[in-house]
Amino acid sequence: MIRRTFMHGLMTVLATVALASGASAALLIPGASAAPDAIVAPSPADTLLATITRTFAGVNALGETRFTGSFVEQVWRMAVNPVLGTTNTLNFYFQFTNDASSDDAIEHFSVTNYKVSFAGDVIDVGFVPNAAAALAAPGFVPPFSVTGTDVPVLVSRQSGSGAVVDFSFPGTLAVQPGSTTQILAIQTKATNFSLGTAQFQDGAVVSVLDLGPIPEASTVVGFGSLMGLGGLGMLRLRRRSKNTASA
Repeated sequence: MIRRTFMHGLMTVLATVALASGASAALLIPGASAAPDAIVAPSPADTLLATITRTFAGVNALGETRFTGSFVEQVWRMAVNPVLGTTNTLNFYFQFTNDASSDDAIEHFSVTNYKVSFAGDVIDVGFVPNAAAALAAPGFVPPFSVTGTDVPVLVSRQSGSGAVVDFSFPGTLAVQPGSTTQILAIQTKATNFSLGTAQFQDGAVVSVLDLGPIPEASTVVGFGSLMGLGGLGMLRLRRRSKNTASA
């Protein structure tokens, strides 16, 4: 437990230093992996587009439930992203909890829909290093938790299309029963989003619906389409009118 706490603290300190220095260690092309980057929280200039919450249960081939938990995601349109050199592009923020009643820890959290859609389509992957300060600032809103502590050791992107992004919590640094991650994040060059999937893995694997970026040629999924999927959970979409955006 002491080693686990020390490693979590060390990862947070390193990410905070990287954020302060403007370093960017986890710009991922397909097939790449890196230490998680320090990702900024949204500011008042940014726009919350969607929030979803989910519960999940990992059941193995014997029908045994190995872990259960909850998951939250928010999609934000960032007015300016200096790391990627973009404006009005999307950041995806995630957090999950492994219930105290679970038998297994969770070692992998992965998301889909991050397929390369144009040349130079890199993503920045990591976590928000100081959740307490981020949640106190005018930006993030509930249901993110201020008490999340667990951070990934490695982030990676699938070879080939680059569609799958994985957050790895190996061995003793796995998300133990009763633990919550810090706010995980992916910065993208996308301007639209749609349905994707998120997976949780250890002694079992479970997949749930989430939100992810879509190619530039597509259009953002409509509110009615999302709400028509009964299993999606809570969804809130906030759209800013053209008049408001230009004001």
